[in-house]
Amino acid sequence: MKIKKIRSIAVIIMLGCLLSGGLIARENKFEVWVPYTVANGDTLWSIALNSSMENESTVVTLEKIKTYNNLNSKIIHPGDEILIPSELINNL
Repeated sequence: MKIKKIRSIAVIIMLGCLLSGGLIARENKFEVWVPYTVANGDTLWSIALNSSMENESTVVTLEKIKTYNNLNSKIIHPGDEILIPSELINNL
């Protein structure tokens, strides 16, 4: 009974992530992506620097942010809504 409850909670969390941002499978873990509103002074570099996952370079994170958000350039503006990586969670 307890395992069913844990699995149900895990499924709810994963569905919430998919609907609000996204999940990307990576080495038996999932990257959780969350919405972010670009603020004055933000650059893709600064956002990537602050949201890089463990053992991942800022350059790789920057390129993933561009790809995930279908950005053709590094230019962003205050008020733009983008998705950024937030955390790694283990496979559930």
